[in-house]
Amino acid sequence: MITLMIPAKGGVGNSLLTRFFALNRKADLLIDGAFGRRGQDLHHGVEDEILFDLFDYLSESVEIQEAICKTEHYDLLLASQTRNLNEIAPEQFYDKIDELKNKYDEIIVDLSHWQVTDLKYWLKTADQIIIVAEDDVEAYRGIDQIQFLCWQDRLRLNVKLLFNKVSNRETENKVKNFIEEKELDLYGIVPKVTDTDQIKLYQLNEYTYGGEKRSFIDRLFRGVNNDQS
Repeated sequence: MITLMIPAKGGVGNSLLTRFFALNRKADLLIDGAFGRRGQDLHHGVEDEILFDLFDYLSESVEIQEAICKTEHYDLLLASQTRNLNEIAPEQFYDKIDELKNKYDEIIVDLSHWQVTDLKYWLKTADQIIIVAEDDVEAYRGIDQIQFLCWQDRLRLNVKLLFNKVSNRETENKVKNFIEEKELDLYGIVPKVTDTDQIKLYQLNEYTYGGEKRSFIDRLFRGVNNDQS
């Protein structure tokens, strides 16, 4: 199964939330699909260990075991910083992704920086899409754009929204109204946290919400409907 994590705009926290999502789902493989602007190597501290990358695998220059980086929780496959997905024929791309689906049960793809051409490649491989957004006009426009690309290619995909940096109940209600109006599914709502707690998030530790210490992963993936505090 492939889940795409796609930001509706820049700066919504897609890379960090993708990492938490992969941990929560006990993923086998995390792919950074942001060609030219990858970031998961930095988040995982493996930037100096990369010999081959996703492009090398897709172009059949190396086998998958040569391109992945091993982490404590899952395999990591990183996009190239210098090559472009447009250099890979679509049929070859789909064949190589199918090979990954046969090898790994749970694949998460971080598309924190995407171009329309790249996104259209990935959409055709996905079983589920989670759009990471926030309460922002630009983010709402981005959601519409991603939906349009799915419609344009006649893709019937399981699309859900994950709203980050929600600061209060008023904003939460606004988000819910938007989702109801657009007839979309809500994956969850993540509260806005302080700068101090942001450091804890990167350490996969805990944060303070309403004066109470909570596990960030548990809070996030319980889903908004189960969290009434």
